[in-house]
Amino acid sequence: MKKFLLVIVLFSITNIFSQDLSKEMIEGVWKVEEVKVESKKAEVKEVIEGFRGAYFYFKKTNNFGIKTTHMSETFSEVTRMLRGTQWKLVGNKIHVGTEKDKFSTMIIKVKSKKDGFYFDLAEGKEQPLIVKVKKQ
Repeated sequence: MKKFLLVIVLFSITNIFSQDLSKEMIEGVWKVEEVKVESKKAEVKEVIEGFRGAYFYFKKTNNFGIKTTHMSETFSEVTRMLRGTQWKLVGNKIHVGTEKDKFSTMIIKVKSKKDGFYFDLAEGKEQPLIVKVKKQ
């Protein structure tokens, strides 16, 4: 009986953290609270610093934006590439881009954990870039 109850509790906890995302859950402004990667490369450091003070904007109209309080030359390239893009939710990933580029400018994997939400900005890439975010 104890094993059965334990399985039920574990299944319930797993379901809470693996719920499907909805467009409404994503819409709004998300502030980066923490960047989960470090690098010694100057360009990568600038991008990381840019994300430390970043806000992601997922508008109801599907327009996408990103702003930062730590702008650098390298991060300004990131914001330039994302200018005029839109977003769409596909499973647990947010695809950012345009119809023309098939929403491939940026793909953000959304992870929900006990301590909050995380955006994996470089899933499968050589240099991982994971940020902890909080909806404003």
